[in-house]
Amino acid sequence: MKIYLVRHGETVWNVENRIQGHLDSPVTEVGIRQISALCQDLADKSITSIIASPLGRSVAAAGQIASYLDCPLHFNPALVERHFGDLESKRISELTEKERAQAEAMLSGSLAIGPQNGEALQDATQRVLGALSGFSARQGNVCVVSHGHVIQSVINTLMGNNAGHFERYAHLNGAYSVLSCPEKGLTVEKWGISTHLFSRSRQ
Repeated sequence: MKIYLVRHGETVWNVENRIQGHLDSPVTEVGIRQISALCQDLADKSITSIIASPLGRSVAAAGQIASYLDCPLHFNPALVERHFGDLESKRISELTEKERAQAEAMLSGSLAIGPQNGEALQDATQRVLGALSGFSARQGNVCVVSHGHVIQSVINTLMGNNAGHFERYAHLNGAYSVLSCPEKGLTVEKWGISTHLFSRSRQ
């Protein structure tokens, strides 16, 4: 069994460099095209079901994929993005000095640091890892649609790295990683796959 771990398509707040977290913003036309290109890349992967975060931007991507692959679609609240607390909806460029320091610490990959009224990265990561591990008993390959920050941390954790390596595992909108589920636990086969997003034939 393989898990194709997908980041949703581009949203308005992604373009505006706003912190989304548990809040939502509309998917852009670019985001729709990103997931269309992704669908073509996933067409030959023998995916039997789609499981997604119930946040709107993930629902939109998962709906596209499920329709294209003609697969059943399910939702799991454990797959939502990290809760960024009081920083949600704010542009990075408009943060106060105190908020900027908090955001930089929060986005550094340190597992223990959590935003005010938000969620520590360690908690968010374990939440998503728990959900992914629970899919291992399912038959067939699964496409899981989630969010950039938690996907980045999941891959960093599974690769056995610390916060110093966190930045390298960032996923573009519409990119995906491939996890395998042997008896010993989740392992990363490939990460940050995005070549489909740049194919001229799919623009």
